[in-house]
Amino acid sequence: MKKYSNSKKSIYSKKPVKLPSSYLELFFDTIKQNWRTIILIGFLSLLFFLPSLFFMFWDDLYFLQLLSTPDLEVSEIDALRITSTNFFNVFVCLGLLFASVGVSGLSRVNLLISREEGVIFFPDFNKGVKQNIRTNFIFFLIYGVLLYLSLLALNSFGGFLRI
Repeated sequence: MKKYSNSKKSIYSKKPVKLPSSYLELFFDTIKQNWRTIILIGFLSLLFFLPSLFFMFWDDLYFLQLLSTPDLEVSEIDALRITSTNFFNVFVCLGLLFASVGVSGLSRVNLLISREEGVIFFPDFNKGVKQNIRTNFIFFLIYGVLLYLSLLALNSFGGFLRI
């Protein structure tokens, strides 16, 4: 990094141009140049994980609706809770598979930004999906199955932890 610390005069202005001399300066310089792309990456990450979050919240709302129903007994509420939780957990795991598509594309865009290469967002996103979809799909599939099994174990054996 020492070779970049020298000040040179810019062709277009009389002020000397100071290149980044440390990794911290380089980091903040990258943030200043690509802040719109970084915000877009965060927004798209949220959109790709939104189906999983939606089913998590829907499960909790369904449970609150069961608790507010005066007709049901405690054993019926417990039975409906277990079946609905398993049903919603399957959809949470399927939402994670959808998120694997987004992570595949956004990982390439992040890589290009970190290398300070030019980013054309949507063509680079599509290229990242084509390059990384198999690896990320397998990773998220394994993650989804392990998540489902752990949630199943928590709901089956740890039911006393619930309200």
